[in-house]
Amino acid sequence: MSRKHLIEKLQFAQLRTRLADQMTQFHPGLRKTLLNNLSELVAAITMAHSVQLAAIGAKLPVDTDEESRQQWVRRQLSNDTKGTLELFRPLAQSLLAGFAGRSIRLILDPTDLSDDLTIVQLAVAYRGRALPLAWMTVYIKPSTVQEAIRLLYCQGQSLAARRCPGLPDR
Repeated sequence: MSRKHLIEKLQFAQLRTRLADQMTQFHPGLRKTLLNNLSELVAAITMAHSVQLAAIGAKLPVDTDEESRQQWVRRQLSNDTKGTLELFRPLAQSLLAGFAGRSIRLILDPTDLSDDLTIVQLAVAYRGRALPLAWMTVYIKPSTVQEAIRLLYCQGQSLAARRCPGLPDR
């Protein structure tokens, strides 16, 4: 194993531990398995500097083939134990607190997954990258995509401590 690979594994472990500690504080009742998986997922996304499944999977510190790592990432992203907004809101608020007093750019990205399914992602623009904050997968029907975009945008506004007309404060 190369020195660079060892350093990356150590950095991953340290980041995963910090994230797990934060997630435990945010969600004290979260199952330990889910907590560990989410912490690994966020650490892999952070280290990959990408939302591409192959890039995320490549950062996981496991000795399996690329397809197995991508399948693991897909399973974590589709986990419906709790909604992404509920799980990641405190983490996103903590991240955004570092931007206090500065302008931020929210990115809304609807991407079709198939003829009848789309994923809508809310991200923060940061150093030429899009850092995902939340996402929803919806069926492409009249107004569902627009409603998902509106909901995620309003959630992003509330994360940035602005009010969104028409939606109740949470």
